[in-house]
Amino acid sequence: MESTIAGAKLRQAAKDASDMARSTNLTNLFDSLGNIGWEEYQRNAIESNPALGGYYQSRTGNVGYRRKNGGYLTIKKRRK
Repeated sequence: MESTIAGAKLRQAAKDASDMARSTNLTNLFDSLGNIGWEEYQRNAIESNPALGGYYQSRTGNVGYRRKNGGYLTIKKRRK
């Protein structure tokens, strides 16, 4: 009788551990999906903000600046 009860307790403990691992994995999956959406929102906010001018953020996280009329800004044009 005691061995049957001990076996049932072990099976229940294994089932509880399995359920906890499954729950943790699903939570992490949905948290990651939410973070991906938040990062995309932030990237779009940076790119669409007119106050930031030509700044952009790539999908790898790098921030850069697009120059429309490149070149040196401190050198005056030569007169002809």
